[in-house]
Amino acid sequence: MVNTLMDLKLYLLTWNVVGRPPIDDLREALGLADPVDVSQIPDFYGLALQEVSCKPHDLLAEMFGI
Repeated sequence: MVNTLMDLKLYLLTWNVVGRPPIDDLREALGLADPVDVSQIPDFYGLALQEVSCKPHDLLAEMFGI
């Protein structure tokens, strides 16, 4: 049995949405804004969303801009 240890980079982000629509570009929030240093890009991303509204009237209001 062979065990190999590796260094992994993790990027963890929690985002309190508070029922607002998503932002247009997640690159800055994920640390990927220009210029991107390829040697610093994480191996894994973890994204947790809080207070996401799943109520039918909220979804319809967002779809139709009400």
